[in-house]
Amino acid sequence: MTRLWAAGEPVQVVVSGGGAHPPDAAQLKEEGKRKKEDRTFLSGTTSSFREAPVRFQLRGEWHEVAFIANRWRVHTTWWRPEASAQREYFKLATSGGLLCVLYHDLQSGAWYCARVYD
Repeated sequence: MTRLWAAGEPVQVVVSGGGAHPPDAAQLKEEGKRKKEDRTFLSGTTSSFREAPVRFQLRGEWHEVAFIANRWRVHTTWWRPEASAQREYFKLATSGGLLCVLYHDLQSGAWYCARVYD
């Protein structure tokens, strides 16, 4: 079964700046020791192509990203700036076995979950 959210469900995302692959377990453990305010949360910023989700919170539960299967950018109706959408999508799997599609709205900086595969 696939669950879709037409407008996307807002999620909180922690990103890495190191490319398409999230950090390994040792790096995640070290990051977990840092204070919460020292972590990198993307909100209201424009991502570079090097940034990728490492973990995200969906409906109150945190999920660690095991791998990113695909990523792509979409820029719709670019000829009408007031109606355009610029998004970067990530199809990913979590360490708990969840497969989903997250997207980053590059105009507002917000992150959303667009799809969850059961």
